[in-house]
Amino acid sequence: MHLLAVFIDIYYRSLPHDAPWERDPLPLLVDDSGCCVGKLSHLFPTDPPEELEVLPGRWRDGVPREIQLKVRSPAVGGDYHLPRLRLDVKTHLYRPAYAQSAKFPDHDTPPCP
Repeated sequence: MHLLAVFIDIYYRSLPHDAPWERDPLPLLVDDSGCCVGKLSHLFPTDPPEELEVLPGRWRDGVPREIQLKVRSPAVGGDYHLPRLRLDVKTHLYRPAYAQSAKFPDHDTPPCP
């Protein structure tokens, strides 16, 4: 699995100071063949002034079965965690942990553009 992200701070440095803000593309998780298998809900590595820490774990056969996402924030509320991404072994897609329960059925929604 690989993480594909646009470093937006570098992009914005190349624009005029009065350039309009754009909707930034979210980072994608792609497999070795280049197919999208998931999407992060926060920019990586930074979404100023915050930074995202991506912690893959529960490895099996060289593939992480779970990804923890921790946001490091200098704000008053401090650091916080985003929902964990878990590998759905049937679809081979990473989905937020809450989406795998019956309460939040989104198995038909593709996680990638």
